[in-house]
Amino acid sequence: MKKLTGLLSAGLCGGLLAAAAPVHSQTYPARPVRVIMTVGAGADLMARLIGQRVGDAIGQPLVTEIQSAAGGSIGAEMTARAAPDGHTLMLTAASSHVVRPFLAKNTPYDPVRDFTPLAQVAATITAVAAHPSLAANNMTELVELARRSPGRVAYGSSGVGTTGHLAMEFLQMLTGTEFLHVPYKSGSQSVGDLVGGQIPLSVVSLSPLISQVRAGKLKLLGMTTSQRFRVFSDVPTVGEQLKGFEPPPAWSGYFGPAKLPETIVRRLAEEINRAMAEQEVKDKLEAIGFVVLPPNSPAEFAATIRRDLDNVGRIVKAAKIQAE
Repeated sequence: MKKLTGLLSAGLCGGLLAAAAPVHSQTYPARPVRVIMTVGAGADLMARLIGQRVGDAIGQPLVTEIQSAAGGSIGAEMTARAAPDGHTLMLTAASSHVVRPFLAKNTPYDPVRDFTPLAQVAATITAVAAHPSLAANNMTELVELARRSPGRVAYGSSGVGTTGHLAMEFLQMLTGTEFLHVPYKSGSQSVGDLVGGQIPLSVVSLSPLISQVRAGKLKLLGMTTSQRFRVFSDVPTVGEQLKGFEPPPAWSGYFGPAKLPETIVRRLAEEINRAMAEQEVKDKLEAIGFVVLPPNSPAEFAATIRRDLDNVGRIVKAAKIQAE
């Protein structure tokens, strides 16, 4: 009798636990979801477009909070320390999550151990733009120009360790050329001097270049992306022109704290990918220089992060960029 009672009790407990599991998943989210955004430059529009659609799908609003100070490390640390219940997420970029740990001596988080990847959503397009007077109309001609004048062809970027800077460092490694790096505080400042003729070349986010290119004030030599951008489909990628070129990471994506429950991970990843598949979202993001990435799983995103950390580490070491 005692044995039967024990079995019944065990069965009852098991049944209660089994019943409790779907109830727990059904009650998520129990309140508005906080989204800490560690980057700017257009990501606010991305956060609004995705947040509205995901919020409608899960029944609670996604409230975006900008925490981009200190290269995004403050916001990342806040996310890493948050309770892993799905009510605190992070929208960040490769520049903050993958690159910054190599540039800052005291990064208060581990980009792999302290987070749960959810989904990549879009990539910032970095372009190689030139003043019309530059005697190069494509990347091959630019490389030849640099070989004839080593260290004399200057290019502007939006700062040390940015996508544009890393792209040019890899280009130099690949081609054996030497360019003169002129770091600016922002891509817009670099573009301003490029239009004015103070520098002949700029490798920055496409966004501040679009209007100047359409006005004929600048020319595009290439895009540091894996595929051509449909808004400027006549401009080849750098990789098309220079065999072996690998674009540095430029994605934006969503994360949760480490140990986020699998049921919540799957649900959020599914809704984020569904939002990014909408044509309206694609059109609005491409209009400001983003390209929407194909649907991807948390596991695929995690593999991308590990690969990017290896590649960025290799470039930083070869370029002898010192952490500060």
